[in-house]
Amino acid sequence: MPAERPSFLYTPLETGEIRLLYASIDEAGEVVWSLKSSQLLDGSNNSVPEFDALSYAWGDLDLAYQFVCNDQELQIHHNLYEALPYLARRRSSLPLWIDAICINQQDEVEKRTQIKLMSKIYRCADTVWAWIGIHDVAGLAFLDEIAQVGAKLAEHEGQSDLSSASFSMSQPAEYGLPSLSSPLWEKARLILCSSWLSRLWVIQEAVLARQLTFLSGLVEVSTHTFQSALYGWRLMRIILTEVVEGETPPQALARAGEQAVFVLREHLNQGREEGGFDWPFPLLATLRMTARTHKCSDPYDRVRGITGLVDESFIERLGVLEDRTIEEGYTRFTYAILTNSIPGVFWWWIFSSATAPGKRAGFPSWVPEYSRLHEDDIGGYHNISLFTYGAHHDIRASRRTSVPEQIGNFGTFVVKGLLFDRIQEVFPELPHREEWIMNPDPRQLFQDIDRHLATMYNWERDMASRVFGPSCLPSEQFARDAGDSPPRHITADAYWSTLTSGHKSAPSAPSVEDFYAFRASMDRVAQKVVWATRSDVDNLHDERERQGLANQEGPTSSEDPGVVFTWRISLTFGCRRLFTTVGGRIGYGPLTMEVGDAVCVLNNAIVPHVLRKIDSSPRESAYTLVGEAYVYDMMDGEVEGLGLEEQDFWLE
Repeated sequence: MPAERPSFLYTPLETGEIRLLYASIDEAGEVVWSLKSSQLLDGSNNSVPEFDALSYAWGDLDLAYQFVCNDQELQIHHNLYEALPYLARRRSSLPLWIDAICINQQDEVEKRTQIKLMSKIYRCADTVWAWIGIHDVAGLAFLDEIAQVGAKLAEHEGQSDLSSASFSMSQPAEYGLPSLSSPLWEKARLILCSSWLSRLWVIQEAVLARQLTFLSGLVEVSTHTFQSALYGWRLMRIILTEVVEGETPPQALARAGEQAVFVLREHLNQGREEGGFDWPFPLLATLRMTARTHKCSDPYDRVRGITGLVDESFIERLGVLEDRTIEEGYTRFTYAILTNSIPGVFWWWIFSSATAPGKRAGFPSWVPEYSRLHEDDIGGYHNISLFTYGAHHDIRASRRTSVPEQIGNFGTFVVKGLLFDRIQEVFPELPHREEWIMNPDPRQLFQDIDRHLATMYNWERDMASRVFGPSCLPSEQFARDAGDSPPRHITADAYWSTLTSGHKSAPSAPSVEDFYAFRASMDRVAQKVVWATRSDVDNLHDERERQGLANQEGPTSSEDPGVVFTWRISLTFGCRRLFTTVGGRIGYGPLTMEVGDAVCVLNNAIVPHVLRKIDSSPRESAYTLVGEAYVYDMMDGEVEGLGLEEQDFWLE
């Protein structure tokens, strides 16, 4: 019976030191591990030692395994325990840097010091090995074939209809691929769904690596092959939409892992080579691309786990490596980012995320709860800035440029801008809005077409009657009679464009004629509504009779104007409400808006924002951020023509 070994005792590190893990094979063929300290930074120009580094997903933290090192016992988790025998026999004799072993995880002071060095560690490593688990050799070889097909399909990605790439469920053999019933597809999917792809910490490890190589058992997979296979898989999922009966297993082309790590690796490294960018940009880009997809066990790691993307000299500004609460850590991090960068599209993503649903109390209004964004972000539609910027890069509400002032109070953020209106009325939200959020797809809406269209029809009529008055519902006759001066000075064009985010933000701007087509389609659906209440049917019938459309058929496909515009409106109002202002404007904003809230255009902003004055504050210009807004005819610099005086908004 082997003698019990003592628990591992770490020797404290000197300034600039790291630990490296060495593997040797004894006479019995067993791996013997030893951990030694090595100087990484000594204040001189001496060369750093040669070593490799490991990038891996920690996996299940509830299970611990014994690992013998320096003839002492350490506790490690399953994924690392599985990888170590193969790492000892990989194609390299260099020692390894592995966070779980080379950092004393029980020493918080050492952990903070070593995290500051991680940028240097991964940049200096000869090779960063990305462990993706043990997989079938045939599946690993199949990745090469998928990667090659992906390169061919990429030629068609610019086409509006990828199915025109002459690749269908019945034709994989034309590309040298096996039938979709082959087990190779599932084997490849398991590889491409590696948990490594959804771990937050690997982002900085992969981005900083000089040489990144994937390892499964003793099989090496190049970064190019792995990335190309993921890319090819994504394109095939788009193209292969027709299932051949009896041939396609359920998991054949299920969603693979995320590609963010490769996109960031290419983009950030290219940016550095071309002259660099403001130091906060890598953090902003990474936050935006990983918020909904990448996981970390500690909520604090949502910001701490990406600090290695910036040089050590900037990490201190972030203030996230000290012992702080989540609220204080996120606040200091956000303050450092916003006050050290010129506002851009990712900058305004922070503002939008700060007002996302589900945020807990304790955070300033302008600070996101980063660890909850993956739970509450609704596919990007909450973010009006990104939606607007994605449609028209040259359109933005503000034409002014300014850098936020640093005031030293991390809980308050000062931004300049123009206050141009106040909210006069906030209208009811879309009924059953959760259903619209969960199914923002016209094909899915069409599956329950009657109920969805009837709900939208009655909601839209209610909005119109509130905006124009119950006797002035927009119609062709109304538009002719009212001219440019209907009640509230809101035109039918302004109303309809606001409903669909048109004219100033949507890729294809709907017209007033489209509005009438929508109304006609809503009338036609009355013939199909048999489940509705009597009042619903009467409303539909009255409007149908008024427009003389009683004999027309209802919508029959997802291309019908009623379906298309129901879908468009649902994207906008699944998480927002319509409002009108004291100045006679119309727009939409967050569900939490209130009468009296200020409508502003902040300097550099892509879209307007709603702010709420803090009456209890001794500071006259103290506000809380309520959220982004769309305001008709105020989305493209029009505020500059109002002659308003610029002011400071102190956001708390």
